[in-house]
Formats: sequence, C-alpha cells, structure tokens
Amino acid sequence: MQCELRYNRIDSDFYLLPSNLDSTNSSFIYGEVCAKDIIHVLKDLNIEGNINFVDIGSGCGKLVIDIANNFKDSWCTGIEIHQQRHAKSIDLLDNFPDILGTTEFSCADFQTVYFGNYDVIYCCNTIFSKEDNKKLYNKILREFSGYVILFNWDYCMKPYLLKSYRVNTSWEKSVEIFVFYV
Repeated sequence: MQCELRYNRIDSDFYLLPSNLDSTNSSFIYGEVCAKDIIHVLKDLNIEGNINFVDIGSGCGKLVIDIANNFKDSWCTGIEIHQQRHAKSIDLLDNFPDILGTTEFSCADFQTVYFGNYDVIYCCNTIFSKEDNKKLYNKILREFSGYVILFNWDYCMKPYLLKSYRVNTSWEKSVEIFVFYV
C-alpha cells in the first residue's frame, strides 16, 4: 500500500478537470508534495502528539494519510474541491484501518471550512489564482491561530513568517515552502 502513497506517482486522470470546475482557474492544477519532507518540518517545529491538521487542496489524500500515520493521536482532515480526487482519498483511506476514526476527507471549497478548528494548516497554494490566495490569507488571519505551511505568501502574512524549508514535489525537487505562526 505504501506504493500508493508515493508523491511522484500520480494517476493522469487527476490532472483532468470535471465540467463543474472552471478550467481557466489555475487553482485546480494538481501536484503532490513529499510527505516525509512535511513530516520533517512538523517535527523540526516540535509539533508532535495530538494535533488537528488540515490540508487545503488535499487531492488524493496521500499527505493527510501519511500525517495521520505518523502523528497517531492527531485529527487529520483533507479538503478537496475536485470530486474525483476526493473519491480517491476516501478509497485510499479504506486501506488504513488504524486511522479511520481520526482522519476525514471533505469535498468542499476551502472558503466554506472554519479554520479555527485546526492547529496546523497546510496548503500547496503555489498554483492558486491571485484571487484565491488573497481569500486564503484573509481567512487564515481572520479565523486561525497556529502554524501555517504555504508555498506562496503575501505581504499580509509577513509578520507571522517563522522560517522556510525545502521540500520535494512531483513537479520539482527542492521547492521552497514557508512556515508561519499566526
């Protein structure tokens, strides 16, 4: 089953957009991050034990499942707007019975999710449209308190910037990500 969690193994169908999503919106482009790299970031920040983690744009759920498997006392959530990717995350989760009670996936737009329920927000927002990123930053600053891991950021986030790391992704090795504490 570990083979299915490899960040650089992506089914080509997940690059396609259903007709209900706007094909001109770059926010729906797909890629994966190396979960081991994100786990390293969390451990480097001394984030351990019981956390409430959310992945905005969780795709097929690989990162959420890996986080749940490595932080056993945590609640992990994936939010994905693309129905087929969301369905794949549900199917994948069925193969990990140890985390079924503490891991969930929701097919939703991030704008409908209350961020205040989480301790850690992860979002691969590198492909988000400028408008979607602005909505994301404003929502974080309005509703959230805790760690935020982003690929891009705006000046409004600068006061909260802690540090940056390098992670491997399906589209490029050694991509810079940024950690904030709000």
